[in-house]
Amino acid sequence: MELNVEAYRGRLDEVLQKHGLPAASLELVDDFGGEARVTKCFKIQKKICLKKVITEEERGWILAWLYQFEEDQTGLLKDDWTFLKHTLLREICHILYRYKDDYECAKWAFYELKG
Repeated sequence: MELNVEAYRGRLDEVLQKHGLPAASLELVDDFGGEARVTKCFKIQKKICLKKVITEEERGWILAWLYQFEEDQTGLLKDDWTFLKHTLLREICHILYRYKDDYECAKWAFYELKG
């Protein structure tokens, strides 16, 4: 089942604002011109692009990448909203902490989910 990101726009904007970023920092896009991805972060411009619709296959790619984390953490991502929030938080981390790598930002995002 596809995940309609646009339906969560208001909640995503709240997450951005909680971390000091304006709602305009998030742009919902149809795709990334053939690139196999669901997000793209522009650190200097403080801009995050996120696909409007995430397929099950794309979601599976992200969950597979998170294999190095404990099941009690990744299990939370079965919920659509929690999955989207974690995805956005990872990108926010790249903006706030520009030199953290993907693993560190995923770890930070799991921590932020608890808060």
